[in-house]
Amino acid sequence: MKYLLPFLLSLPAFAADHIVSWSPNPTNEQVSAYVLYEQMGNPPVWSARQTLGGSVTTVTLLSVAPGWHTYSISASNAVGLSAMSQPVSAFVPAFPSPPTNVIIQLRASIESGTTPTQLNNLAQYWLPIVTDRAGCYRTALTADPHLAASVQSGGSPLGPWIDIFSIPLPPENPPFYRATLLATK
Repeated sequence: MKYLLPFLLSLPAFAADHIVSWSPNPTNEQVSAYVLYEQMGNPPVWSARQTLGGSVTTVTLLSVAPGWHTYSISASNAVGLSAMSQPVSAFVPAFPSPPTNVIIQLRASIESGTTPTQLNNLAQYWLPIVTDRAGCYRTALTADPHLAASVQSGGSPLGPWIDIFSIPLPPENPPFYRATLLATK
């Protein structure tokens, strides 16, 4: 079986698929099967991973787990099983999972005043928002039935909007109000 030449192709490591290819044995050896082995465990032990027909010279291993993978191939015919080929190795990296429960602080400020440039702070609220449940947020001023400022949440910029909380504004009704929402980490 000195003609068995393994060749390992690896898709990009993040794809986690391995394609193992080799040159076929000469036809006069009448190969009936190839056996693909993988070195597994600690200490490493060779285990038969797949038996393939004698005309097959490529196998795709799907969803290969992260870590080092070492493969070898042997050929068999009516006489017996060949020695294993020279091993080849490939590495699949382990990508981290995305962070969860990221908290964004929303600061809602409500100001009022007699002119747009002379505003006084009426109220300021800090809201921790967990991004796993977050959508879109806005501040809104409403006058029905009483003047109020609210912080609202919606699934998209188009809404529908639901009040997270609402703050009644002073009854003196100054001519200018400003509600702002600032997101910080």
